[in-house]
Amino acid sequence: MPFHKDIFTNQQVRELKLITLLQEHKSLLDYRKVCHYLDCSFLTLQTEISTLKTFPEIEDMSYQPSHLAITYKEQYGTQKFYQTILKDSPSLNLLKLIFFSECETMEELADKLFISLSTLKRLLKKTNSYLTTRYHFKVDLKKLVFIGEEKAIRLFFLKYFSEINSIDDWPFTPYIPKDLIEDLVSFVAEKQKWQMDFSQYQHLLIYATVNLIRYLDGYQKGNLSCLDHNLSKQLAQSPKNHFLRQRFHENFKKPLDDQTFTDLFSSFLSEELLCNPKQVSLSENKFLHFKTWRHLLLCLEGEIHLPITNKDEIIMRCHNALELGNEDFYLNFLVYDYRKEFLDYFSQDYPHFMQEVQKHANLMIREYPSEIIDYTVDHLTYLLLMTWENLFLHLSQHIEKQKLMVVERGKGSLGHFLQVYLGQFFEISIFTDYNLAHLNTDDCDLIITDTLLSEMESVTVLYFNKLVPAEVLCRLNDYLRKQLKLQFQSKYERSQLSHKL
Repeated sequence: MPFHKDIFTNQQVRELKLITLLQEHKSLLDYRKVCHYLDCSFLTLQTEISTLKTFPEIEDMSYQPSHLAITYKEQYGTQKFYQTILKDSPSLNLLKLIFFSECETMEELADKLFISLSTLKRLLKKTNSYLTTRYHFKVDLKKLVFIGEEKAIRLFFLKYFSEINSIDDWPFTPYIPKDLIEDLVSFVAEKQKWQMDFSQYQHLLIYATVNLIRYLDGYQKGNLSCLDHNLSKQLAQSPKNHFLRQRFHENFKKPLDDQTFTDLFSSFLSEELLCNPKQVSLSENKFLHFKTWRHLLLCLEGEIHLPITNKDEIIMRCHNALELGNEDFYLNFLVYDYRKEFLDYFSQDYPHFMQEVQKHANLMIREYPSEIIDYTVDHLTYLLLMTWENLFLHLSQHIEKQKLMVVERGKGSLGHFLQVYLGQFFEISIFTDYNLAHLNTDDCDLIITDTLLSEMESVTVLYFNKLVPAEVLCRLNDYLRKQLKLQFQSKYERSQLSHKL
């Protein structure tokens, strides 16, 4: 996963590279290859491994004859590791202190970071290189403030605070009370009739708070819209929201007026955004690409033979994402792109399906009326897959029901368990005859057994030393995945052939 070296120490760069390498290579890695990739000695690598073992989210860095593997604690994963690295980044800690206006001089800033003044100057030079390259703003070295486009400054800190904290953490204590922002976001969401889940809600909390801090520091962004006027008017006319207005003024010495709403929610108050899927069909005359998008989703259904039952929601989500650009809910990261592994799963397990989805996502982008800058097909593909209602259920039902025969010693305990547990995916029968010669393999696709059977060419046989649910379910899951992949590929090839004919 790519990242910018200027905001990390050399040691952190090696740690990030090592984790990326282990994440992308599922098999065990030889030590020599790891050292070559990290451009370090074996002794340095040993030091890095010892350091990584101290990270709270890592269960173990295991060594198996010349090979290295990583295991995370069950409640954590790669994203938590990136959080830990980001929290320890000197450059990012420096930027956070400036954002919260905690230091007025270079000497104060150096003291807060526990570094010398000369080290701070070198750090600021590296940090500014990163900021100007990626976000087009920088730190003024004399005044210790950010200079550049205000939207870019707010975008950076939206991504930063979204990534370094778990979803239930609040990084703005003691500056901004969380419950006040929650009340404010809930008010706007209710009046705008926003449809959102917990991750989108969290995004809006951080979005509004970052904007509020910049607004209180005297920086403004955006133009007033009629939506802003409606919100401030509704707030003023609502007796039950009197406490919200009063508390906001007491905390920040600012009124909840049109300008405040504009600065706090700016892009999300755009008249170009849709608040819920019901607006899609009502907006087709305003947004002409909606009809084309609906047709493309119908074509996608036909190509892959899977139903898309919530087309309006997908259209709304994709339209809003293109309108919001880098402020979209699902682009809220600086370094760790959590979309990648989700997309890789489909690319590896369902390549033809993924190819069609990406093709249609690309066509949707082409039909979008405005120019799209720095936007990739991957993001729209991710949104389409993530929003697709009951996608995994539709995929699982795409496979023809497999006929499974259980040949086990005893009273068929495992067979009866599987009939209840996996009856949706397998047509399961239990062999009860006293003579194995009567076993009819013509009527089954798969046999699972704890008995050594003679070789069979017409049917797959899975033998188990112990026929227990945990082991059987694991292997049956692998079997289903392979069959689904094969059948999906077969249907896709037949479909392509029929198109050519």
